[in-house]
Amino acid sequence: MKAAGLRSPFFALLASASLPLWVWALYFFGSYAFLALACDQQWLEGVWLGMRTLRWVLLLAGGLTVALLLVLLARACSRTRQDTGRLAPKVRLASALLALVATVWTALPLLWLPSCHFTA
Repeated sequence: MKAAGLRSPFFALLASASLPLWVWALYFFGSYAFLALACDQQWLEGVWLGMRTLRWVLLLAGGLTVALLLVLLARACSRTRQDTGRLAPKVRLASALLALVATVWTALPLLWLPSCHFTA
């Protein structure tokens, strides 16, 4: 008997359906960890076009993440239209949409709230 292991269709579906959520989780962790490090080490203190450089970096990271999630959402939409009777494409679509909303929700405080408030 041959062991299917990680090549089974279930694991392929699990990986493709959870990919958008992993992208969001990486963005969430990375952006807040970078913000904490940048504030602690006082990196990127300059100003460019009226906005702090740190905020530009966070805006760029958020924009790239949203663009990647929009690509994953478009792929999920096309697969849902092609295969209407199955659950897997709908799970991929829901996962991509949820990750996109979560990414925007995560990015808003980073962009609107003041970063690196030092009282020293």
